Amino acid sequence: MRVGGVWGRPRLPSLPFYCLCWPEAPAPRLLRHSAHGGCLVAGTLIGSRPPRRQDHSGRTPTMKMQANQIRPGHVLEHQGKRWTVLKIQLIQPGKGGAFIQVEMRDVDGGNKTNERWRTADTVERLEVRERDCQFLFKDDVGFTFMDTETFEQFVMNPGLIGDQAAFLQESMQVTVDLIEGQPVSVNLPSQVVLTVVEADAVVKGQTASSSYKPGLLENGLKVMIPPFVEAGTKIVVNTTDCTYVERAK
Repeated sequence: MRVGGVWGRPRLPSLPFYCLCWPEAPAPRLLRHSAHGGCLVAGTLIGSRPPRRQDHSGRTPTMKMQANQIRPGHVLEHQGKRWTVLKIQLIQPGKGGAFIQVEMRDVDGGNKTNERWRTADTVERLEVRERDCQFLFKDDVGFTFMDTETFEQFVMNPGLIGDQAAFLQESMQVTVDLIEGQPVSVNLPSQVVLTVVEADAVVKGQTASSSYKPGLLENGLKVMIPPFVEAGTKIVVNTTDCTYVERAK
């Protein structure tokens, strides 16, 4: 088309910037993935994860969650420090609401502390990099794991693992949390199979539905088990609170 004595492209009407392109140019993508795990459609975030706290100071970002979602192995930010969760206990007093008792270890200093939160309280969990690993062995140095993707081996201090160490078994598949390339915690499978090595005798008149009895597991931990479970029985145990689930199949 000739315009003002010069051949060229026709002038287009004024349009939004994302439509101002020639036919042979690829159309702009209005649907793209967001760093929050969802998709942005015309500026709207769909299917996103819970909001994280933005931090431009170089610190590890955090994500808010309720206290009743805390699990051993989580890394929390509390009072300006980073803490690895070692043990949790749900306490339900006779009066008032339930609360969570959390035992934690300072990632940097190694000190332990105990904190209590109401189940509906909000805490901040550090966003960490997770790696699929395999537990290899324990020695005087610590616990040795292998990254199943790179086959790199590394050792973790027993203090970072806490009471979860009792559930570690050779060749167990776990996930290891890293902050700035350093392992800070281990996440175990939710349940493991263990053998009962000692079991108290059944009290006369006791039934499976009336009460449980103490039992000793092969890893040295005690667990309350049903009356019908005897020494030598393999059972499924929760790794979060060391409670009996069922007899292993």
